[in-house]
Amino acid sequence: MNGERALVTGASSGIGRATALALARAGASVLATGRDARALDALAREHPSITTLAGDLTDTAFVAHLVEAAAGVDILVNNAGTLKHAAILEGDPADWERVFQVNVLALLALTQPVARVMAARGSGHIVMVSSLLARRVAPFTAVYAASKHAVAAITQGLRMELAPKGVRVTEVAPGLVRTGVMRDVDDPTVLASYAAKTFAWLTPEQVADAILHAVNAPATASIDLIEIRPHGQL
Repeated sequence: MNGERALVTGASSGIGRATALALARAGASVLATGRDARALDALAREHPSITTLAGDLTDTAFVAHLVEAAAGVDILVNNAGTLKHAAILEGDPADWERVFQVNVLALLALTQPVARVMAARGSGHIVMVSSLLARRVAPFTAVYAASKHAVAAITQGLRMELAPKGVRVTEVAPGLVRTGVMRDVDDPTVLASYAAKTFAWLTPEQVADAILHAVNAPATASIDLIEIRPHGQL
């Protein structure tokens, strides 16, 4: 991947952080973004090919600044996301709005200008990190699952538009992963449900490996979807 430039969102921790490191170690020049400036500074110190830009993707001014900083990237990894566990009958509409702002609307706002440049150039690769819940629903995750169903639909539509222009679009859909999102769970019922899982959860590095596999595919091959789950999660 020597000479290729990548933009990775949600890189403060978890899958995004692991993906930024994997791409850099493979030879790419990586621009990593997230909301935690300190975590991004620590990430940048781990590899000389990583630069960082901290900000909130729901801030339109920041997105415009990020698009300018990422001008001409070859790879976009849309990984940023948020999750709030709650039954629909008990959920807070403000949480629903935040989930769709981050997981869907911010993704679209960033992807559109980056994809336009790729389409005009005739090359590029966009990776959408969704979830197994893009095709199913689990208890306490209906709104999050709905947002990931939207990501899957956006991915398919974008692929139809960009394939004739030489741009590839891949969806990577992980199962349960040990990330900071899961550490925010505070509902006793949800905690008990997760504690009952007897299998080992995925690591962020395993998902990053799947992303690296997709972007390293030959130019004549298109990997449309990778579903990766812990062995034992059905």
